[in-house]
Amino acid sequence: SNEAILNIFGHLTCGSRNHMRSFSSLLNGNGITYTPQYINQDDYDAIIAGSHEKCGNSRVNKKGNANRTGNGTGNCNGTGNKGNNKKGNSKKGNGNRGNGNGNRGNGPN
Repeated sequence: SNEAILNIFGHLTCGSRNHMRSFSSLLNGNGITYTPQYINQDDYDAIIAGSHEKCGNSRVNKKGNANRTGNGTGNCNGTGNKGNNKKGNSKKGNGNRGNGNGNRGNGPN
């Protein structure tokens, strides 16, 4: 009867359904057939047939400052730099590419 606990439980079960869809998709993509062990097949099939759900209100700042840069040297006469900037989960950002003489190198990100 505690509304806060019911709310959190609802968010957790929603997230679990999303994870189940993701894992099932990955398994199927690798030629593996999953048979549910803790829920019945009808419930599993209903979850898998559903779409991705938004589970509750997120308090996370979706315009975070997650920056990733990578520097590498390719097989050429120069070095190339490629930077990828991500702004949180928005997947929007600006990448900066350096100029090099030849192919851009692959380095750790």
